[in-house]
Amino acid sequence: MIVALAARERAVAGDIIPLPKEDRFLWFVPVTDSAAKSPARTNLRGISVGRELCEQIMEIYNHRANLTPAEKRAIFQLVGGLSNRQSAIKDGVSVETKRAHTKNACAKLGCAGQTELIKKVLGQLVPLVAIGDTDTDTARVRIASDFVARHLSNDARLTVQLLPDGRQIRIIECGPLSGRPILLIHGMMWPLFLIDLGRHLEAAGLRIIMPIRRGHLEPASVPSLYSQGDFAVDFLDSIATFIRQNFNEPPPVIGNSLGAVLAASFANRHPDLVPQLFLVATNLTQTKESSSPRASRFYGAMNRISQRRQLFQQVTWEYRDYYRNHKTCRDILRKLFEESSGDLSTLEGRYSGRNMYEIFSESYQSSIAGIAEDFSFVMQSWRSELERLNCPVTFIQGTHDPLTRVSDFESVLSGSGRRKTIELIKNGGHFLSNSHPEELWGIIRRQIR
Repeated sequence: MIVALAARERAVAGDIIPLPKEDRFLWFVPVTDSAAKSPARTNLRGISVGRELCEQIMEIYNHRANLTPAEKRAIFQLVGGLSNRQSAIKDGVSVETKRAHTKNACAKLGCAGQTELIKKVLGQLVPLVAIGDTDTDTARVRIASDFVARHLSNDARLTVQLLPDGRQIRIIECGPLSGRPILLIHGMMWPLFLIDLGRHLEAAGLRIIMPIRRGHLEPASVPSLYSQGDFAVDFLDSIATFIRQNFNEPPPVIGNSLGAVLAASFANRHPDLVPQLFLVATNLTQTKESSSPRASRFYGAMNRISQRRQLFQQVTWEYRDYYRNHKTCRDILRKLFEESSGDLSTLEGRYSGRNMYEIFSESYQSSIAGIAEDFSFVMQSWRSELERLNCPVTFIQGTHDPLTRVSDFESVLSGSGRRKTIELIKNGGHFLSNSHPEELWGIIRRQIR
């Protein structure tokens, strides 16, 4: 929406575009990337300022002024580009009443008139410009935006939000803006899930909203790998805040691959925010022999070392070197998915025309901390999380998924009644959004409430 308005209005730095129906305005400011190679490039940043946020900032800076709600609203509308007459019409009051609120606000804030009032409040809003401008946040956004621009520009849009607790959350959206929103909790190989997805979501009338987890697409370093903290659990709480901040009604949730167990944990942790859950190509990191003995041996080995946190992280780091070489990456992934012709076709780019090995290799290089946390969480939590689910759940699984057998869900589905069902996609492997998109999104479209 911000990008579309900027293009339509030919916005330049300093412009303010009021959106009175939404009780917000857009403020366009110049931002120069100080970490960029010389010469530094100045970009235009569009900031969406809602009335509630603006009034909170006014209260922080002017708490002794004792501004009334009506006076703070008048200031917000004035800064947002509305005249007293326009504000009066919007609020259903007389122009004289609105002028009185503005005059009282000027007196309380020591301003000689409306121009000085606007300057003062805009100055107090300046910290909003610095959102994401710490070194770490800037690098995090730059890595994500560069990745999306190179590999997902035809299907995805990247935005950044600041949560009330000060955390930054990066959001990737796919599908039409008018589509039914669904929140996606991603897995390890999520770029492959999103590639060439836009046209299928358009046909299904759906819109995917995917928060990027901490530890994914971030500066990769040994300290980042060994930093203390639980990315997975912290991420679930950030998602809850994001949903409450952006949705009047919580959207359905999809969990894909390793993200399926995280999505189940989210539903158990915040049951009021998950009206319906779809678990797509769930990766249970099984250690029993599956349809792919090589995959079960791999996950069995990973499971055995997952209890030794530092060793597990070091192995994840070592794989960074293996995956950096595209030929080695290809050899590893082909062996892991060798029992599924659909998955091999996905990896070879036969559906999308893209080099999936190169894309996965690049995403892995900057996602090692998140991937290590994902594996640790899923290997320790999957059975209890899936069995505890109490919301309507649909498992969507390929009959030839080399990572998880259909029979592995029997214990989870037994005695669950109608709240847990499974939909099988014949001959489908692990990458269902690439190999069987019509079937996958058709199931979700039909079952979504």
